[in-house]
Amino acid sequence: MYVVELSKENLTLSVAEAISLFGNGNLIDNYFFIKDIKNIQRISYAKRAFIVLLSFNIVDMDKVLSKINWNSIIKKEYKMFYINIDDDGISDRIWKMLEEPKVNIKEPKQQVYFIRLGSSVFCCEKAWENDDGFSDRLPHKRKGLKPISLKPKLARSLVNLSGVKDKRKFIIDPFCGTGGILIEAKLCGLKCKGYDLSSEMVAITKDQGIDASVKDFFDLKEANYIVTELPFGKNTKNLPDNFYKNVIIHLGRILRRKAIVVFPGNINVKSLLNNYGGSLVLSDLHKYYVHKSMTRQICVIQRINAHF
Repeated sequence: MYVVELSKENLTLSVAEAISLFGNGNLIDNYFFIKDIKNIQRISYAKRAFIVLLSFNIVDMDKVLSKINWNSIIKKEYKMFYINIDDDGISDRIWKMLEEPKVNIKEPKQQVYFIRLGSSVFCCEKAWENDDGFSDRLPHKRKGLKPISLKPKLARSLVNLSGVKDKRKFIIDPFCGTGGILIEAKLCGLKCKGYDLSSEMVAITKDQGIDASVKDFFDLKEANYIVTELPFGKNTKNLPDNFYKNVIIHLGRILRRKAIVVFPGNINVKSLLNNYGGSLVLSDLHKYYVHKSMTRQICVIQRINAHF
């Protein structure tokens, strides 16, 4: 069994992303227990992943510590870590039970964690840590981006919420701007294509190695998977009347499977879908606070009876 330490930055979004990548699991606080961690390299809102070596009730701590063959667990230069629990002599007891203990504080080859969640204690070995370099791809560090551009962590989570894992399937961003979502899709090894009305934005996207072209969303004929953020904030000043309603109407015509669409916080997406979306349904919605006058609505939209 494995456990993923999810980010508390937006826990409901973190959980939804984890379920999209790994399937259903058992959530305790922000720790998500699953059978395997395939696709762990893709996740954005997670800190670390662990192999669960053993678990026990806190009242059985002394008995468990004395009975375990720690030589079969700790085989390399190691360091102990504790989350929600004090060391309280645990490290010393384990060290004394090892035949050839080799502690390495600076560069351990094996990191052993004791994690307490409620009355349960989990002894784990760290298997993965998130060092994907999201900070290196922040909007202000990329050419031509605007202050309201999606941060790479959020863009990656949108890609993951699509549920696309088959690298033969295409993700389309029909409002791609300078390609923030598509950069994350490409880094996940997925095929992707961007469209935008701005030739300047498309040129910037193409300069980053992303397939993109000038095209109006309303000219699209068909799409299996769409991941996009709709214009809002300062970008909405020149939008035509009923823009968001017309987006829903057109999605109802072209979407075959699933879309992850970011709407402004003041739009009643469920009502628009009920009235104009045809066989599309809002299967999930996450609110992402930006600042006091801006909230993003991350909408998971699916076609009824779509086969994935």
